[in-house]
Amino acid sequence: MPEEPETIKCGMLVDHPGSWMMSVTRTDEDDRREWSVLRKPDGTYWQVASIDFFPRSGGTLKVETGDQIVEAKALAYVQSCYAKWMEKLAEQRTA
Repeated sequence: MPEEPETIKCGMLVDHPGSWMMSVTRTDEDDRREWSVLRKPDGTYWQVASIDFFPRSGGTLKVETGDQIVEAKALAYVQSCYAKWMEKLAEQRTA
């Protein structure tokens, strides 16, 4: 079965209420790209620099952010990915 050209996974961070981490995988012919973005409660989007599962400092996930996403095209893209995910969640809740 061929892979979807774009897969979006998203979830609220338990240790950071109101923050959502989104992982996007895009597959174009022989090219596969993956990246993660953090959406903070204030609606800003940030590149994810590193992820530490079950960090020694406690909690279930430690996310370090990189640069804020401010370039118009990139921001519009991550906002559309987030909107797609929220639509999918709404559909699942009503089904």
